[in-house]
Amino acid sequence: MMQQHIDISSVLRQTLACDLYSNLVTRKTGAAVRGQIERLLDVGPTTGHALTVIDFSQVSMIDFSCADEVVAKLLLRYADEEANEVYFLFRGVTDDHWDGWTFPHNPPTAEFPFGLRDEFDRIAKWNAFVKPGSWPDPDMLPLGWLGPHPGKDKERASNYTHDEQRTEFTLWAISRSPLILGTNLTKLDDFTRSLISNKEVLDINQNAVESKPGLTPSPQPGKKPFLQRYWFARTGGPHPKRYIAVFNLADDTTVSTLPWMVFHLNDKPHAAFDIWNQKQIPSAKALHVELPPHGCALFRIE
Repeated sequence: MMQQHIDISSVLRQTLACDLYSNLVTRKTGAAVRGQIERLLDVGPTTGHALTVIDFSQVSMIDFSCADEVVAKLLLRYADEEANEVYFLFRGVTDDHWDGWTFPHNPPTAEFPFGLRDEFDRIAKWNAFVKPGSWPDPDMLPLGWLGPHPGKDKERASNYTHDEQRTEFTLWAISRSPLILGTNLTKLDDFTRSLISNKEVLDINQNAVESKPGLTPSPQPGKKPFLQRYWFARTGGPHPKRYIAVFNLADDTTVSTLPWMVFHLNDKPHAAFDIWNQKQIPSAKALHVELPPHGCALFRIE
């Protein structure tokens, strides 16, 4: 597949001849920018599959009229393409998610770069809008080797710990987020391979017909934040399966005994199977779980 990268801020400067202009506003501006994008696309590959990354990362603001011109009308033109398969990836529409638990933000209201710790509550809020054809998309998974040009900082092994990588992959999977892998497959390490090739975890992501956050205490002013998150998922078909996940947001190891009701399960004994550790959990009135800092556990309810 051929790939092309188009930086909208550069197109904007070329189109308007203004180095300091970083806002996409007015339909006239959007039409001019789209015209330049189409000219760039016309000199690209003409046969086979083509992927074009439309990068908005350096654009400060885009209004609805510009979005209609730059995004909607651009896609409509290529929707009628019959000879070739054309794919677009729009980057930088929200603040990028990167390989860190948290990042300092200045000012505090800024969100770039967006860390894994902050994704839990954002994905939970999006869950009310999830349905077939409308999925949460918290960004690519920066796992394994990030290079040769990761888009932020120098090429590197992911700054995540192994526990954080497993936590991220589990959260994306059980929330039915797209599993778009941001790693160099030619340098795939054994640990990353073990994550992305776990068939049961992939099955949750691809075949769950329901997923939702578990029950947690409401935030209370003046009190410490609650540092665990829970998720539930259910697959469909003639043999449905139920799954639950526990996430430790604390910087220390936690040991918990959790009632099954926090996962939307009946208040009765349940047996479970630990998917990541391939371990059977005997039937019990509650779930006992020990998690490392920023770690997680994923269970199939038996």
